[in-house]
Amino acid sequence: MIHGVINKFFEIMEAKAPGKISKDTYLALSENYLQYAKEYASGLVDEVRGIAEGGDIDFKKVFCFNCIFEMYDVPRIPTLAKSLPGCTCFAVSGDAAANDDVFIGQNFDLEQAFQKYNIILKIKPENAPSSLIYTFAGSIGFLGVNSAGIGLVMNNMVSSDHRQGVPFGFIARKVLQKERVGDAIGAITSARRAKGINYMLADKNGELFDVEATATDCEVRCHIEGYAGHTNHYIQQRFRPYDLG
Repeated sequence: MIHGVINKFFEIMEAKAPGKISKDTYLALSENYLQYAKEYASGLVDEVRGIAEGGDIDFKKVFCFNCIFEMYDVPRIPTLAKSLPGCTCFAVSGDAAANDDVFIGQNFDLEQAFQKYNIILKIKPENAPSSLIYTFAGSIGFLGVNSAGIGLVMNNMVSSDHRQGVPFGFIARKVLQKERVGDAIGAITSARRAKGINYMLADKNGELFDVEATATDCEVRCHIEGYAGHTNHYIQQRFRPYDLG
């Protein structure tokens, strides 16, 4: 399964810029993110290494696959391509939700070819909350919920300040290692982020937060009205010049 999804990933990526960006180019580009991932979450890099060893796959390929959103930006930034897919996320709580429940969710608009590789990881670390994480086979994670009552969803943002930094998946996993939503937000804002992502969080108390982030800046909003939604364009006016989506 992991071999299949990684082969499909490189097939799709090469097709996005035919004859211009090869698999070897993507592998070389993703190596530039490795040191930042190690500094931010060395244990998660070890997890990627374990996936590679367990699947008998070159670590560089598995790490590159775990930079999937960063690699998606590569063919987009030079051409300002606007046709590639993107996700939409939402959260509701309190009076806006039935029975004062808390709901958080999203669609996941990547190519249909990835659909058969969808999995749910159940993670039980020794010194952090357990979590349920949606991802693809071979990937450490995209979004999920943890036993402390924190939920995370996201949507991709293509920002012009893309740089070498921590790939999204490592930030997502670190968010879900936190017991308090404030610390989860801190895991986002303190990271040397590689790219723009919109992070939407909810906690068991019904607090909803949205972290609009470029690679170099971010804005945290608390949705006291009890509902929130976001697509693939920046809402904050000061981020509009960054927006290449």
